[in-house]
Amino acid sequence: MFRRLALIPLLAAAVLTSACITSTTTVKVKANGSGTVEQVMLMNTAMIEQMGQMITSQMGGSVKSKSKSSNPFEDAFSEEKMKADLAKMKGVRLVSRTPIKKDGLEGVKVVLAFDDVNQLVLDENVGSKSSDPMRVSMTKNAAGNSVLSIEFPDKPGGAASKSGTGAKSKQAPKAEELAMAQMFFKGFRVQMAVEVEGKLIRSSSPYVEGNTVTLLDLDMEQLFANPAALAGLDEMPFGPGMSVTEARAALAKSGVSGIKINDPRVTIEFR
Repeated sequence: MFRRLALIPLLAAAVLTSACITSTTTVKVKANGSGTVEQVMLMNTAMIEQMGQMITSQMGGSVKSKSKSSNPFEDAFSEEKMKADLAKMKGVRLVSRTPIKKDGLEGVKVVLAFDDVNQLVLDENVGSKSSDPMRVSMTKNAAGNSVLSIEFPDKPGGAASKSGTGAKSKQAPKAEELAMAQMFFKGFRVQMAVEVEGKLIRSSSPYVEGNTVTLLDLDMEQLFANPAALAGLDEMPFGPGMSVTEARAALAKSGVSGIKINDPRVTIEFR
């Protein structure tokens, strides 16, 4: 259900299917720790079909989908599979699962309810026991306010030396390269936010609007719309070993827009 926030590999190289995905996840939390999770996953099915045909043509064969539905998330978000995954989690239940088809996009909206935000597993699959999940906890402070803490995996990186990237060229991408990237990443946006019920007093995140704190906003279409800023990506040490801390520092140095990444630990105080 939840796409684990392995943030940096998404910037380095997107897989074929995720390039056309728009994913929005909103965790809504009440002062007593209960709440809901709303996730909308949409995919440009026409783009996926075109890419699939290109690959099939190059392979000289045919690829048949195992799903009986054209909806790309029908299997991954089937009610049967979701209930099986949710059975592994305490106090989390499925509220609704709604197929969506609009504006050339297909997908699904899933709403979950939870009794205790401390029991949530924010990972690639609901109920999975990854060694590297995103951790969420909530406590009360001396003033009686609720303090929500979200911790991203932030292992030491050293990605620049390991990945072989980090060239010092300030050369802007070629027109054909930019055009291809813009087509490939058209509509690709991953967003995750926390919305608290009540009054938001303060947050360590700079991305606050009303009662909503943005944890992640990766807008690849906007990123590739600025060729000049893309030249700064040459100095960014992207790679599998890159940490959230390294990514945040590199993005600030490059001046690239379209991406919001927080510090490894985000706190939200509300009442």
